[in-house]
Amino acid sequence: MAKIGFEYIVAAKLDTEASVSKATAKYTEARVIGPAANANFNINTSDVKDYGDDNVVETDVSPTGGTASLELNEPTMQNEGWLLGHTVTEDDGMVRNANDIPPYVGIGFVGKSVRAHETVFKAKVYLKVQFKEPNDENATKQDTVTFTHTTMEGNLYTLQNGDMKAENEFKTLAEAKTYVEEKYDKPLMEVLEDVANDTGNGHLMRDIVVILLNDEAERNKRMKASVEYSTVTEADVGDMIGLDNYYEVMKALLKAYGISMPEVDEDEDPNQKSGQMKS
Repeated sequence: MAKIGFEYIVAAKLDTEASVSKATAKYTEARVIGPAANANFNINTSDVKDYGDDNVVETDVSPTGGTASLELNEPTMQNEGWLLGHTVTEDDGMVRNANDIPPYVGIGFVGKSVRAHETVFKAKVYLKVQFKEPNDENATKQDTVTFTHTTMEGNLYTLQNGDMKAENEFKTLAEAKTYVEEKYDKPLMEVLEDVANDTGNGHLMRDIVVILLNDEAERNKRMKASVEYSTVTEADVGDMIGLDNYYEVMKALLKAYGISMPEVDEDEDPNQKSGQMKS
């Protein structure tokens, strides 16, 4: 099986007191923190041997933790502050205090692989992770644009009973995403309600549109439909959604799932995003 990519990186805060095992793990405040260019998790293991009669008679190669490295294209101020335990101000600024303690979180995503010419979707959830302050690296623009990313690094831990990672394989991307959502008690309907109330981050609606369009493109490909849809990126959808049509896109998205829109003041432009904010 060859790995060919990944998407849909989600994080949620872990209740460390209640989370003894994978079965009892409790998470809150789930959110999409991507897009990401790389997601690497390195597992540390014991390497202990017990010798007897000039031979190895017992070994211990059990996991002891590990490290996480997420190369995010550009994390929002809200997401970075949330992952690091910093204070996000009312004007969407952030105060980094040396005494802030990053919360323990779970990290889930969907990996893509090819096996026997068929795409396999593997949902992966690392159950307990704590991130550290990233480096602030900058470079001047030269003759050609060079895209750089922010790398969030942290440590992996086991839950109290030793559980570290949950994973499963699925035939469709939608099934794999559902697996990740269920681990964090954040189903699609709740995410959509966040959009209706404008309680998500600035990328939330864009992320959902990307997922829905790509799911439809994938379904059409499987069904060998006469019209083939191309997959899209967050940047593509960002070009499609602007202040002139934000409200209409939101309305159509929520209407499709039977969720009502919040009231808009008569004096406000309904196509302005700020008009969707509840007081």
